[in-house]
Amino acid sequence: VVSLSHSGFVGYTHHLNVPDGHYEALAWVPRVTNSQRSQYEQQLQDAHPGFQFTQRNSSNDTYVRRAEADEYYPIYYLASESLEQLLGFDLALMQPAMDAMELASSTGNITATA
Repeated sequence: VVSLSHSGFVGYTHHLNVPDGHYEALAWVPRVTNSQRSQYEQQLQDAHPGFQFTQRNSSNDTYVRRAEADEYYPIYYLASESLEQLLGFDLALMQPAMDAMELASSTGNITATA
């Protein structure tokens, strides 16, 4: 199901050569339907035991398993060890991120958020 390997992501982001301080993180965020969710979660568990799609809890102080939805946009690969706790976070819950992904999808261009 996963159309980009982790090594492919690392190879691509490594060659961007963006100087430190110009971005916080680079991520690959696939569109995942509810019927694909378990397969995506299982594929990353070898490298990240316990990996699952997540969301913030009601107090906004910790990550919990993402509630069921029709589709998800989880942070699947991340070029930032300091932000690794964000792996699995569903960006569908963040409108600025969704706007950027919709723009990328409609134009075919890489997009960024602030």
